[in-house]
Amino acid sequence: MFKTLKKEQFKEELDKWDAILIDVRTDNERTRFWNIQDKQLNMDVYNPKITEQILALDKSKKYLIYCQHGNRSLSVMNFMKWNWFSWVCELAWGINAWNR
Repeated sequence: MFKTLKKEQFKEELDKWDAILIDVRTDNERTRFWNIQDKQLNMDVYNPKITEQILALDKSKKYLIYCQHGNRSLSVMNFMKWNWFSWVCELAWGINAWNR
Protein backbone atom coordinates (compact mmCIF):
# COMPACT_ATOMS: atom_id res chain seq x y z
CA MET A 1 0.00 0.00 0.00
CA PHE A 2 1.19 3.48 -0.88
CA LYS A 3 -1.01 6.37 0.21
CA THR A 4 -1.04 9.92 1.41
CA LEU A 5 -2.95 9.92 4.70
CA LYS A 6 -4.75 12.73 6.47
CA LYS A 7 -3.73 13.45 10.05
CA GLU A 8 -6.43 11.22 11.60
CA GLN A 9 -5.61 8.24 9.36
CA PHE A 10 -1.87 8.71 9.92
CA LYS A 11 -2.41 8.77 13.69
CA GLU A 12 -4.50 5.57 13.51
CA GLU A 13 -1.69 3.77 11.68
CA LEU A 14 0.89 5.16 14.10
CA ASP A 15 -1.15 3.99 17.11
CA LYS A 16 -1.08 0.40 15.80
CA TRP A 17 2.67 0.22 16.52
CA ASP A 18 3.38 -1.99 13.55
CA ALA A 19 4.82 0.78 11.37
CA ILE A 20 8.18 2.53 11.58
CA LEU A 21 8.02 6.32 11.66
CA ILE A 22 10.51 8.22 9.48
CA ASP A 23 11.10 11.97 9.67
CA VAL A 24 12.74 13.22 6.45
CA ARG A 25 13.16 16.84 7.54
CA THR A 26 16.54 18.51 7.93
CA ASP A 27 18.32 18.51 11.29
CA ASN A 28 17.63 22.25 11.54
CA GLU A 29 13.87 21.70 11.06
CA ARG A 30 13.83 18.95 13.67
CA THR A 31 15.40 21.21 16.29
CA ARG A 32 13.22 24.23 15.46
CA PHE A 33 9.87 22.48 15.08
CA TRP A 34 7.91 19.85 16.97
CA ASN A 35 8.37 16.11 16.31
CA ILE A 36 5.60 13.52 16.24
CA GLN A 37 7.43 11.21 18.64
CA ASP A 38 10.88 10.62 20.06
CA LYS A 39 11.27 7.11 18.68
CA GLN A 40 11.56 7.67 14.96
CA LEU A 41 14.15 7.32 12.25
CA ASN A 42 15.61 10.67 11.22
CA MET A 43 16.73 10.79 7.60
CA ASP A 44 17.56 14.21 6.20
CA VAL A 45 16.23 14.12 2.65
CA TYR A 46 19.06 16.42 1.55
CA ASN A 47 21.76 14.08 2.86
CA PRO A 48 23.64 12.65 -0.15
CA LYS A 49 23.47 9.19 1.47
CA ILE A 50 19.69 9.11 1.94
CA THR A 51 19.15 6.67 -0.93
CA GLU A 52 21.62 4.27 0.69
CA GLN A 53 19.89 4.70 4.07
CA ILE A 54 16.46 4.00 2.60
CA LEU A 55 17.61 1.01 0.55
CA ALA A 56 19.15 -0.49 3.70
CA LEU A 57 15.70 -0.67 5.35
CA ASP A 58 13.67 -3.88 5.46
CA LYS A 59 11.34 -3.68 2.43
CA SER A 60 8.73 -5.95 4.04
CA LYS A 61 8.02 -3.63 7.00
CA LYS A 62 5.46 -0.81 7.19
CA TYR A 63 6.70 2.79 7.10
CA LEU A 64 5.04 6.10 7.92
CA ILE A 65 6.87 9.15 6.59
CA TYR A 66 6.55 12.86 7.23
CA CYS A 67 8.34 16.13 6.54
CA GLN A 68 7.52 19.80 7.09
CA HIS A 69 4.91 20.36 4.35
CA GLY A 70 4.40 16.98 2.66
CA ASN A 71 6.39 17.44 -0.55
CA ARG A 72 9.61 15.68 0.45
CA SER A 73 7.81 12.80 2.17
CA LEU A 74 5.80 12.21 -1.01
CA SER A 75 9.04 12.04 -3.01
CA VAL A 76 10.56 9.58 -0.53
CA MET A 77 7.39 7.46 -0.57
CA ASN A 78 7.53 7.29 -4.37
CA PHE A 79 11.22 6.37 -4.27
CA MET A 80 10.38 3.53 -1.87
CA LYS A 81 7.53 2.38 -4.10
CA TRP A 82 9.83 2.27 -7.14
CA ASN A 83 12.31 0.23 -5.09
CA TRP A 84 9.86 -2.51 -4.13
CA PHE A 85 8.94 -1.58 -0.57
CA SER A 86 5.61 -3.15 0.29
CA TRP A 87 3.87 -0.59 2.55
CA VAL A 88 4.64 3.13 2.81
CA CYS A 89 2.32 6.00 3.71
CA GLU A 90 3.06 9.68 4.11
CA LEU A 91 1.40 12.45 6.10
CA ALA A 92 -0.57 14.90 3.97
CA TRP A 93 0.70 18.45 4.53
CA GLY A 94 3.46 17.18 6.84
CA ILE A 95 4.09 18.21 10.43
CA ASN A 96 2.20 21.43 9.75
CA ALA A 97 -1.03 19.42 9.47
CA TRP A 98 -0.14 17.39 12.56
CA ASN A 99 0.10 20.55 14.65
CA ARG A 100 -3.27 21.97 13.54
